[in-house]
Amino acid sequence: MEDVSTGGDYALAKNEAMRNHFLGTPNTAFNSVVLGVTLELGDFYGRIQHYNFGEKEQIDGFIGYQTLITLGLNVEFNVKANTVGPRAAARNTPDGGAD
Repeated sequence: MEDVSTGGDYALAKNEAMRNHFLGTPNTAFNSVVLGVTLELGDFYGRIQHYNFGEKEQIDGFIGYQTLITLGLNVEFNVKANTVGPRAAARNTPDGGAD
């Protein structure tokens, strides 16, 4: 079982009426079972996650379970870094720091 919680301003005690309006419950935490699998092929990946809130957790807008499907791409950025300092500054002069 995993504890799925609301957070941020939404979870503040003073916002109980707002939670009750949007979720139909003043609760900030719900017990659930989460199952997931990720498949990676090279830089591409697919992920399926299934949340089951069970019969005791009644949340408006949910039918007790929810499945999320994600497709993505892993991208690498190679950024060249330059050293900064007296020696690096000398190397960057037109004469290459030669005396």
